[in-house]
Amino acid sequence: MLPYKTLIQIDRSASTPLYVQIISEVIRNITVGIIAGGQKLPGTRKLSILLEVHRKTVITAYDELEAQGWIDIKPNQGCFVNDTLPLVYPQAPPRESHHKIAQFEVPSYADVLVHPPQTAQPKARLTIDDGSPDVRIAPRRTLAKHLNFVLNSGIGTSLMTYNQAYRGDLLLRKEVLRYLKESRGLSLSLENILITRGSLMAFYLVFKTLLKPGDSVIVGYPGFNEGQNTIRMAGGSLIRVPVDEDGMNVDSVEQICKRKKVRAVFIISHHHYPTTVSLSASRRMQLLALAKKYRFAIIEDDYDYDFHYSSSPLLPMASIDHSGSVVYVGSLSKIIAPSLRLGFLTGPENLVNELALLSQYIDSFGNTALERAIALLFQEGDVSRHIRKAVRTYKQRRDLFCQLFHDRLSEAVELAPPEGGMALWVTFKENYPVNEIIAQARDRGLRIPPPSSFSDQESPMNALRLGFASLDEEEILKAFEVLEDSVRGSRR
Repeated sequence: MLPYKTLIQIDRSASTPLYVQIISEVIRNITVGIIAGGQKLPGTRKLSILLEVHRKTVITAYDELEAQGWIDIKPNQGCFVNDTLPLVYPQAPPRESHHKIAQFEVPSYADVLVHPPQTAQPKARLTIDDGSPDVRIAPRRTLAKHLNFVLNSGIGTSLMTYNQAYRGDLLLRKEVLRYLKESRGLSLSLENILITRGSLMAFYLVFKTLLKPGDSVIVGYPGFNEGQNTIRMAGGSLIRVPVDEDGMNVDSVEQICKRKKVRAVFIISHHHYPTTVSLSASRRMQLLALAKKYRFAIIEDDYDYDFHYSSSPLLPMASIDHSGSVVYVGSLSKIIAPSLRLGFLTGPENLVNELALLSQYIDSFGNTALERAIALLFQEGDVSRHIRKAVRTYKQRRDLFCQLFHDRLSEAVELAPPEGGMALWVTFKENYPVNEIIAQARDRGLRIPPPSSFSDQESPMNALRLGFASLDEEEILKAFEVLEDSVRGSRR
């Protein structure tokens, strides 16, 4: 039997729960081939003795690993590593203080930036968005307290002058790195992280720097049109592959790579926009193997990782990437409030250096006072407390919205409750045309995001992405009443 006591290393002084550490260590050993597909794992009692932890801790870890698709628990037989995972050739598991980061070939940046104007949204009595947080439950008073402290303290003076903080406030970068390590098992250094004005800025920086005109980028369909527009603006050529219940079809990615050179794959690994599905563990490993084989970059958009309701979310691909193929992009705006416009990206040091140079010409000095206040929110545990509160609140709202569809519109829609995120993916039957539903809802004072945000305008999908997080229970009931009337009124 493998030396699991040595392979699974846990840190009892860390704030990360022990069962989460066990999950991360098992996945890490699977992804580097130390624990092979089909291999039997130690029983829960034996592993608890080896690791000197409570047996319930191991049971919880195994249950989560099974829920995520890494292992199979067979009654009266034991726990086995999923034998459908792609073959991995054994290698020494990384034990560095931070992940090995490969060096991308990146050009120097010298072009002029052009930004398209924002389109104003029409006002409405009621609005269902496409998945935004509820700013009313955000820690606004605590943020105001920290911001007031920053502005009125001695350090506030230095933060409000010209400075060289285009990489982001130093304390915020440190706190985000700590947060990524504790929540995602992702260990990096300060040279590998850049703070941005939201995730769209991060995508623009990455694609403008990585792509040459005509370079091919694979994206999922239906997908996040705004993010894909940054690829077009950078001169990239989109290649679409289908997204199903297990996420992007990675077999299609492989077939494309066999025919032509691919520069990058843009993927939303968790709660895919718009369909809310997550990329399976098997496909994550397969995509990482393809990235290494065909030398393309993976741009991983993980915009709402923290909002998961059914089981623990799968670790990001960046956390199990042992060859430095992944550029990881996240959003702090989704955690707290959209208008804060804060995001981050991590990647190879030479790439981050180029992105930081480019960012000087977009956002020369950042918003260091606000960034420092956000850093204090992280440092004092306010962000963790807010996330726990938000998860409880959003889960209740998701359940209510899904129950309303089940009880009152089941004959018109197909809907699978999402495991996480802030929106539902609702597919309407053919005799309930979405455009007519939107028009009737608008006439009744309800604004709904159109399918043009994720599908072709020429052939829009007969589906809607409906956000539930930003509406309280009373608002959900009011909005659904209008939506129900609009759906029934649209029937052909």
